[in-house]
Amino acid sequence: TSNPDPSFVSTTGFSVPADPNAAFAIARYVNDVAYFQDRLVLLSGENVSTSETSEFLNFFRTTVRAVPDSDPIDVAFTPDAVSKLHSAIPFAGRMVVFSSKTQHQLLGQPTLTPNTVEASEISRYTNDPGARPVAYEDGIIFPVEKGNFSGLSLLAPNGQTESTFTASDLTLQVPNLIEGRVRQIAVTTNSSIVAVLGDGDTSSIYILKQHREGEKVIQSAWVRFGIDGADIQGMHFFDEKLYILSQRSQGLFLEYLDLSVGVSDAGRDYWLHLDRRCDQDTVVSVTPGATSTVTLPYDVETGSVIELVREDTLTRYVANSTPGSPAVSVATNLTGVDFVIGKKYTSTHELHRPEPAQVD
Repeated sequence: TSNPDPSFVSTTGFSVPADPNAAFAIARYVNDVAYFQDRLVLLSGENVSTSETSEFLNFFRTTVRAVPDSDPIDVAFTPDAVSKLHSAIPFAGRMVVFSSKTQHQLLGQPTLTPNTVEASEISRYTNDPGARPVAYEDGIIFPVEKGNFSGLSLLAPNGQTESTFTASDLTLQVPNLIEGRVRQIAVTTNSSIVAVLGDGDTSSIYILKQHREGEKVIQSAWVRFGIDGADIQGMHFFDEKLYILSQRSQGLFLEYLDLSVGVSDAGRDYWLHLDRRCDQDTVVSVTPGATSTVTLPYDVETGSVIELVREDTLTRYVANSTPGSPAVSVATNLTGVDFVIGKKYTSTHELHRPEPAQVD
């Protein structure tokens, strides 16, 4: 009995040195890495390889005399067409594995072991491998190319059997919203918010917010946030704050959108809306006087209108600014005054035709 190499490595065409591990060469690209039931999971080609339980760097059998439940697992999915796997998503006690045209599940009862592992196809939906699917509520969101635009679909168990899934279109009402291909999808962990980046407009973030009662979706709304002057590199949710890494003319900036419900300023039941907002404690400096000078932590960009709002009177002032400089001046004395300052922006709303919900 031999101890075979994992499917993602090969010694073909290489001389074997004294250290056998040094002979490993990547035979296929590792397309995704995941964590499932205390195992590290790697995808390559049509194969799923898992590490030994709790030993994330061991992908070899621990003995050739038996097959312990903790040993590594190596499974090949063999649909009727060649199917390179690109994403592995833990979901509802199973690992859902995506290729560009099919979806599969890897599970074991009661736990995943070399002796209980089961691999099966659960659906056939074309999807875009350019962005990793994400688990969301009662399903998995994945991107779909639609010509010059993209959409999102939600893959979920169909309720009849555990081995078949169906997909619903989350962008049915807004088919031309997300420009280009989807680059990234992010979701909150405790509420129904989805954020999407596309490669057609790299200064925009697309947000889906849903109101749910139990498992039923009562209302959905899509929002586009356009961030002028930003080439968005990536994003990540912490609670309901979406942190955004953006490349601007001045360099890289880490900023955030607070998508919490009912967010408001201290002492008020509303929020003063300004982009790249700062207050008296987060600006670089304040030089008070009849005309006060405020130095922002960023340069003012061409076309930007900077506004300052005093907290004591709620008076709004348009600042005098020079593109490329962080210093702005406002015609008010800011001695001992709390304030917020930032970029004025435009908000528009487009109402779509309401669709009546089906009543059970």
